Amino acid sequence: MEETELRPVEQILKSFFQDLMNDPKMQGIYQWIELMSGLAEELGRLREDAGLTQEELAELSGVSRRTIVALEGMDANPRLNTLSKLAVALGKKLTVRFE
Repeated sequence: MEETELRPVEQILKSFFQDLMNDPKMQGIYQWIELMSGLAEELGRLREDAGLTQEELAELSGVSRRTIVALEGMDANPRLNTLSKLAVALGKKLTVRFE
């Protein structure tokens, strides 16, 4: 079997995932996961680059440490107000855009 040739199970899975990603509901879920993953990674990176602990960022921003932990762990649905407070505390500007 050639390397590029897919086995029957792989063909079925590939077809299934292609069909799944054509579903608008699934596209929305995927975009949400991608957004939250990027937010978690960016927040953690910015906090660490600033040399802050989660507790210190909480004190500077007025956002609870629990919320920061949840955001960095992709376990929260943040409000724009919360993100804005974190951005100010980190010396950053919050932007939201549709692409």
